[in-house]
Amino acid sequence: MNKNNSKIKWFSLIRILGLVLVLIYHFFKNVLPGGFIGVDIFFVFSGYLITSLVIKEIGEKDSFSLLDFYRRRFLRIFPPLLIMVLFTLPLSMLLPSDYRANIGNQAMAALGFVTNLFEIRSGSSYESQFFPHFYVHTWTLSLEFLFYLLGGLFFFLLYKIISKRRKNNLSGENQFKLIVMIASLVGALISIVILELKFNPVNPSVTYYSASSHFYPFFIGSLTATLCGIKLTKSQQRTFEKKDKLIPIITMVVLTIILVIMARLFTFDNPLTFRVGLIATSIVTAVMIANARILSVITTSKEPRVLEFLADISYSMYLWHWPLWIVISYFINNVLVAGILSLILTTVISAVVYYGIEPWFHGKNLGRLIQYWQDKRVRYGVIGALSILLIGDITIGVTAKPISDLESSVYNGELVQTSNKIKELGTAGIQMNTIFNSIYVSSDFKNPLSGLISDEEVVEKNVKYANYTIASSDIKGGVTLIGDSVMLGAAQELADTIPGAVVDAKVSRNYQAGYETFENLLKTGKLGKYVVIGLGTNPMGGAEADYINKMIQELPAGSRLIFIVPYNAKNPTDTLMNTQEFIRDAAKKYDFVTAYEWPTDAQNYVSELEDGVHLIYGKNLKRVYTSGLIKTLNAAAEKPAKKE
Repeated sequence: MNKNNSKIKWFSLIRILGLVLVLIYHFFKNVLPGGFIGVDIFFVFSGYLITSLVIKEIGEKDSFSLLDFYRRRFLRIFPPLLIMVLFTLPLSMLLPSDYRANIGNQAMAALGFVTNLFEIRSGSSYESQFFPHFYVHTWTLSLEFLFYLLGGLFFFLLYKIISKRRKNNLSGENQFKLIVMIASLVGALISIVILELKFNPVNPSVTYYSASSHFYPFFIGSLTATLCGIKLTKSQQRTFEKKDKLIPIITMVVLTIILVIMARLFTFDNPLTFRVGLIATSIVTAVMIANARILSVITTSKEPRVLEFLADISYSMYLWHWPLWIVISYFINNVLVAGILSLILTTVISAVVYYGIEPWFHGKNLGRLIQYWQDKRVRYGVIGALSILLIGDITIGVTAKPISDLESSVYNGELVQTSNKIKELGTAGIQMNTIFNSIYVSSDFKNPLSGLISDEEVVEKNVKYANYTIASSDIKGGVTLIGDSVMLGAAQELADTIPGAVVDAKVSRNYQAGYETFENLLKTGKLGKYVVIGLGTNPMGGAEADYINKMIQELPAGSRLIFIVPYNAKNPTDTLMNTQEFIRDAAKKYDFVTAYEWPTDAQNYVSELEDGVHLIYGKNLKRVYTSGLIKTLNAAAEKPAKKE
């Protein structure tokens, strides 16, 4: 009995470690910016556990029921998911309508185990969403469900084939393990190769969500199960019993520290996270599982109740923590307080669901449930409450707007840019071609160097935007603005107010993509004498400094460079703050580089920054952004241009 308990204990620690990393990542992101690697710990453990149970069933019963396998897996993951979605949808009504945009489809994707595909097709970034999707975290269940679906079918077919054709004096169980081992190894290698070939640092979310490039943790877990699964061979049992438990304990501690360090260093925007970090996480987890299996044999201490409790409710905690955090963190700006409150509520609700509701789906405690159900008041009350809840959920999903106001503003900004380019063209054929090719692809047909701006044109534009009280400018030689969705929100104001401005802004653009645009305009002779760079809110793991330096070094003589210091009121990451300081240092070092201190201006209107970043919500933000940038351009004009 004790050994069985201890067996669970060591595995529980691995599951709890994965959960803790994820919770810290979501609640206190600056502490463990790479805590999302906890998901890969779950994946490896899931692959190990499921494969081990199948091998154990075949070894003990010499049979495998595919329907029973699917039924057990479905009842384990779907009822808690359904409960979470039903009860969290109404919580979205506490938030502004932009948080509910397309929430009906989000909920259906979660319940249909296709959230990963939903996020890929919506073009959503895992970390840089305009508004956090309520159910984005259920993308992991999409991969889990697919593993159960395909893995179960593979196990069933393999068992049927082996049971009819047993060769080489190997038992059916050993043949099964051998083939699963080979298939798991091949599957892991194929998935890793796909990851390496498919990975795009500009949009890593696609690689992260995709099953083909993120299935290797399950295969690594399955491979581990064939080597040291729940059911040990007699030889393994004797070998493990002879081992000193000090070494595997030390190994577990060291590997835990390594995972925590990795969770601190491997950020989502760092390409090494995908090419090395997540793969290393899976391998480290597999080694931890192997050591846990050894310790389960040689340790006799009884499992502490708190570990059993946390292991029991870990799945429900994962489901509930994210929607609760979105709501709580919206109303409570103090990250520590919001995180602690979210953790407490998540734990309480998860315990109620796991111990109070889930057993009914597994046929437990039905006697008491039937007794309660015979009371008409209870029966009608429950039916009525659930009916109201379901109708309310459906109503919320159906009436939610398809896209947020922010997304709409961004798309309008892209159309403004396209419209401005169409006006510069001469023939209808070219115009139509531009409409279809430049909504999301930036291209410039006007040479900003072609003319100077008259004072009369400046006055005319400022009269149109008199309520902005934007200072006039005599900027000559053309202004090229390269930015992300923040700049895109003010595309119309910038184009109409800054003389000779050509705005090239895109959603989710980081410094690498911005540099590529800069380089293209430079090669085609379309780069203005004043180049404004408004990037940095889409981080890329500290590589921003390299691309800032490249722009500074490659800027043509006679030009000036203006960097807009990025700002995020709600999530000032270390990467963003490092970018801020690098821009400020560059402005001090080079005469032809000027920094626009957008954080200084934005902080005076921080209450209007609904999501902490974008401009569309406050009536003053676009005016302040545009006005401040023009003042910075005027200040840059007073400084010397870049010399030969």
